[in-house]
Amino acid sequence: MTTAFSLAEVRWLTDPEAPVVVLDHLADLPHQEVPMPPAMGSGWVEMMHLALGMHLARGTHHFTEAMAGHWVPFARITAELPDDSLTIQSARSGRVRLYERRVGSELTFGGDVALFQHSDRLDYEPHPDGSTMVQVTVLLIGDALLARLLGEALAGTLMAGLGVVGVPSARVLAIPAAITAPLYAALSTEQAGALRKLYAQSKILEYLGGLTRFITGEHEASPALPLVRRRRAEQLREELERAGAEVPSLDELARRYRTSARTLNDDFKEVVGQSIFAFVTRRRLGQAHVLLQETDIPLKQLAARLDYTHVNHFSTAFRRVFGYPPGRLRRG
Repeated sequence: MTTAFSLAEVRWLTDPEAPVVVLDHLADLPHQEVPMPPAMGSGWVEMMHLALGMHLARGTHHFTEAMAGHWVPFARITAELPDDSLTIQSARSGRVRLYERRVGSELTFGGDVALFQHSDRLDYEPHPDGSTMVQVTVLLIGDALLARLLGEALAGTLMAGLGVVGVPSARVLAIPAAITAPLYAALSTEQAGALRKLYAQSKILEYLGGLTRFITGEHEASPALPLVRRRRAEQLREELERAGAEVPSLDELARRYRTSARTLNDDFKEVVGQSIFAFVTRRRLGQAHVLLQETDIPLKQLAARLDYTHVNHFSTAFRRVFGYPPGRLRRG
């Protein structure tokens, strides 16, 4: 298997004297401040490694009034990619003009317009519009992993529909906000650890499925589920029920059941009535319900054990499932 990149560097154009950031292909990049003069503004970036061949990143930048009307040179990003990869960039707020050195073109995205790049090596400079706050989400996914997630035929259809089959190639396309919403939600601050990564994978799969349906025009009702796929979904439910507190990876489950993650998740939802992420989360909260009744473990400790970043996030998720807060069990 290949990784998403073997070497990646970020050279800050906001402060040419700042150290170059070298990214490890298997490590997460936590919340990191962007080196930026106060007269220019402030910003931060983060990156999450999700699976072999997939990374998710987000950058948020606030600019001073002095930057209004200017495209602000932000960074030069380069990476060696052992596998041809699809990079998707979408701005939830603001606009970005991107200088794509591999293709030799300038592309502007923002609003409902997203950027799609297909390349064996990254080399580009994003210049955000300094007139407003800019928040960009970036998804990098290798071709091999994309084929495993969607299925080889559907992945090829998606790439063709996006118009980025060639390497290197880049294109901007208008994508409805409702389709892009799961991508923006993928980097949640409510979960931590393995649960956060499972949540991100599920949201990315939801986004890729919606994007594929939009590009291909696939809106008709699905046919009845074949018996072999129904049994596979039932087998997966039994496995997840035995897994206890373990949080599985969607990619690992797809490899184990010899199908695409999209098909496995869709079949599971058809049979069980919930996505894999929702099923795992509900079971873990059910275990928490028992612990709250039978032990004196503090809520804060229990929330951390279940990979929630704050006890309030745990309480919200618990109330969403059971209809009342976890503290009621303790008061009872």
